[in-house]
Amino acid sequence: MSLRDELKTFAPRLRRFARALAAGRPGENECADSLVRAALMKTLEIGGPRRLSDLNIHLYGLLIDLHHEAAQISNLSAASALENLGSQAGGGRAAEVPSSFSRDSLPGALAKLTTEEREALALVVIERFSYAQAARILKISRPLLISRLSRARATLGENLRGENLWGENLRGTTILHPSRPRPSHLRVVK
Repeated sequence: MSLRDELKTFAPRLRRFARALAAGRPGENECADSLVRAALMKTLEIGGPRRLSDLNIHLYGLLIDLHHEAAQISNLSAASALENLGSQAGGGRAAEVPSSFSRDSLPGALAKLTTEEREALALVVIERFSYAQAARILKISRPLLISRLSRARATLGENLRGENLWGENLRGTTILHPSRPRPSHLRVVK
């Protein structure tokens, strides 16, 4: 199987990950497509690792690096920077679409996370990488990855329902959820 064929198999997963990274930005789908296109083109230009598992980690790492570069380009918004990266990789202009999310929507809640938290959460939860693989992709230590995941999960729960993931609202009282009973093996210790 050629490198081009292998890259075609990775494209849908890379796009899903790029959409999570671009959550909350104007024209997020176009930004994600531009980001994926740039990563695939760069991999074709420089070549990729021989092993399939290394190619997987290489592509996600490259996607994150391009995302960071795009966010730092001379005071441009991340959406404009991604548009520029897509143009350099042979893509067209991304449309500027205003993005408004309700407080209860997952994309809106993802958009409220920091970039580092969103990257960690997307790699582990959405893309199902192990902690070791995700830490390698992000070029950070495993404990730092776990810390980012913990903050991301807590913030995501608060953004989605105004409470943490265990059913406690921000004021410390417990909210009963009929659809989500409290685990019986856990007890409150004061």
